Amino acid sequence: MSTMTPPFVSDIGCALHQSRTLVDAPEALVLQAVAVFQQRPLAATTARPWRQLVAHLSFDSTLAGAATAAVRHHQADTRQLLFEADGREVELRISAVPGTDRWHLSGQVLGPEDSGWACLNSNDGYSAESTWSDLSEFSFEDVPPGLCTVVLRGGDWELFLPDLAIPRDI
Repeated sequence: MSTMTPPFVSDIGCALHQSRTLVDAPEALVLQAVAVFQQRPLAATTARPWRQLVAHLSFDSTLAGAATAAVRHHQADTRQLLFEADGREVELRISAVPGTDRWHLSGQVLGPEDSGWACLNSNDGYSAESTWSDLSEFSFEDVPPGLCTVVLRGGDWELFLPDLAIPRDI
């Protein structure tokens, strides 16, 4: 048994098929859109170069003396350091882990970026990485004594802190 398609259904199908064809935009509008993209500056379309920065020490609680110890909360087993570079400040705290010769390093990056990571390498082979928290904080646990380097990365920059001498005892 064969069914016949009523003539009005095929007319609707034909009309729908014809309506799916695309109409070209007016030539003036096409030329205007092309001109907008040609005017875009080249610097905006290329990646910015990676910048390497070196921080300098601006505060060290072990060198601050008795005057700041009275003003600041000061613990004998915690050292506070403040580094600066290119509009950024890095606060670093080095705290002794009780009952061991190990240390806890924690810090916070104060600047325009809110995401990145920190890397710590010690001269005895210890290595650790830490992703910044929502407050741009990072930390390293169980750090052995010795000379170490901290490198921070965020956005298009890499910041090297001066080498840190982690003591064997308090």
